[in-house]
Amino acid sequence: MMREELRKSKKLGNKGFSLIEMIIVIAIMAILVGVVGTAVLPYMEKSRKAKDMQIVSGISTSALAVFAEHADVISTDEHIVTNSTGDTGNSTILAGLKELLGVPATSTSIFDDYLPAGTFQSKDGKSATSLHIDYVYATGKVTVQLYNGTTALLDPAVSK
Repeated sequence: MMREELRKSKKLGNKGFSLIEMIIVIAIMAILVGVVGTAVLPYMEKSRKAKDMQIVSGISTSALAVFAEHADVISTDEHIVTNSTGDTGNSTILAGLKELLGVPATSTSIFDDYLPAGTFQSKDGKSATSLHIDYVYATGKVTVQLYNGTTALLDPAVSK
């Protein structure tokens, strides 16, 4: 009988955490999240930029393959621009690039069809309005760069 009374009194005496203790724990957690969050954010943006550069690099590799395939029809430097208003540049190269990237031949814009909204995740990539592909005939180098108007974004992807 005495044991049961002791068990009941122990259960009634254990009330758990007080409100003050809970508030202190939540405050500590909030401080930790604030410190860790501000330290991690730059790395997240750096990661997004690296992913965007990987996409641009893939386009650069594809463009180099197309330029190499059509080397017999190229005799000068080439400059291709693709944006929401359409594609400009060598029509043979554009057709080969569309084929390699899997963009329909009837497409008017590689930028819109191959790189739809949401493809790029970094701040710079999201603000991109056009993609420039430059081929230097003398060196055989292909440079692909994202632009926002006349401002170059990210680092250029270069293939040789």
